[in-house]
Amino acid sequence: MYRIGYEAFTFQEKDKYLFKRDPRVKLGAALLFMVYGILINDLIWALLYSIFLIIFLSILGGILKKVLKNIVVLTPLLIIIFVANYLVLYDIYRSIVPMFKLINLVMSLNIFFLTTSPDDFALTLEKLGLPLTFTLAFSLSLRFIVLLAKQLNDIIDAQLSRGFSLDKGGVIQRVKNFIPIIIPLIILSIKKSIDVAETLEVRGFRTDVKHIPYKDLKMTISDILFFTLSFMISTLILLGSYYVIIPIKIPI
Repeated sequence: MYRIGYEAFTFQEKDKYLFKRDPRVKLGAALLFMVYGILINDLIWALLYSIFLIIFLSILGGILKKVLKNIVVLTPLLIIIFVANYLVLYDIYRSIVPMFKLINLVMSLNIFFLTTSPDDFALTLEKLGLPLTFTLAFSLSLRFIVLLAKQLNDIIDAQLSRGFSLDKGGVIQRVKNFIPIIIPLIILSIKKSIDVAETLEVRGFRTDVKHIPYKDLKMTISDILFFTLSFMISTLILLGSYYVIIPIKIPI
């Protein structure tokens, strides 16, 4: 009941088209899809855009199952968004649109983050001209999310095996019950951070020396074609949402 699901956020290499594309191209496509998804204000076209992204993720990436898990986690937030908009607008049609915007936003970002390894992600940031310390911190943060989730599950299992109950007492008591969970997690996090710092020091990591990556990013014709087609299809959907009216209305 209290276990943290982290599988949907774990990078797993696959023999799929998206995984072979240049990370810079995938980042550009993801940002493009994200912006277009926000700009679409028509419910039917937002739904069509979601279907396009679902097909995109399923065929080219094979990560649709993970993406849907991430969306399910956001179900409470989606409900809050719908209720808040309906209380203001009193229109079901217009209240559903922000939900699809969030769903499209999540699917767009997952195009990059679920198909790009932390190493390639750090290399992409370096190629964009960001400081080495920033790229290192960002890539380590991505790795630590999954690691901390695993450690948290191990701590919860260990405490429950000792007969410790997390759902005893009232609200305040239940909050206090998580102290034996949080303290070991903080200690392990600090210990892991120290280990990483010592490893970097032993290997002679310096920020004032030019960094030469062991792997270089090379953009191919396939990458350019991928971005061009993604741009054309998403742009057509965006323009259609503004200039083509589909006569479908949800009754209130």
